[in-house]
Amino acid sequence: KRYDEKSLSNVEVSGARGSPEELEVLSYLKAGVFFTTPSLSRACSALERASSAYKKAQKTLTGELVRTAATYAPVFSRAADALASLDALQAFAHAAAFAPGGAYERPTFSD
Repeated sequence: KRYDEKSLSNVEVSGARGSPEELEVLSYLKAGVFFTTPSLSRACSALERASSAYKKAQKTLTGELVRTAATYAPVFSRAADALASLDALQAFAHAAAFAPGGAYERPTFSD
């Protein structure tokens, strides 16, 4: 995709702003004329440089983010284990508190 193109509808190139010598006609289409100017070409180059710099910085920051997040994996693993134990204990407590007739007894295990 070219960013230095501009479309004019129902306007002839000679009627466009700026002198016709500054305009470089890229193509004539049914819907209009595609053209560029030196200032549009410079703006396109500046946009492409800025976009490239942005993508490079974004890639660097994403890498740092992934490395930082990876250091928290053991913490989240321990937290998940603790929450699983807490969930199981809460289920036992709920069963004991709301047993029909209040006749809940602690289970005994045999070999």
